[in-house]
Amino acid sequence: MVWEIAVILDGDKTIISHYRRQETTSKNSEEYFRFLWELRLVFNKEMTQLQELKMGINDIEFNPNTISSVRERVESTLESLKFEDCVVSDLEDSSSEEE
Repeated sequence: MVWEIAVILDGDKTIISHYRRQETTSKNSEEYFRFLWELRLVFNKEMTQLQELKMGINDIEFNPNTISSVRERVESTLESLKFEDCVVSDLEDSSSEEE
């Protein structure tokens, strides 16, 4: 797992996103989860003025077999770090082993 960078040209602003996926050390499907950290810098179109800087989590994924107590504990722990548009979902198929 490495940090990645995306540059998004969005009308009157330029967004630099520096992100990384983290996952639990447990490979037990009843405990497995992963999430995406992001440092988001929003500049004006010309990139001469930093307009906004945020750090948070925008994606939390669980194995479909993850037990509810683990889900609740993870979501509660990460709540203050979640972006407003954070998506919480289940992994599809066996994608938990992709990264």
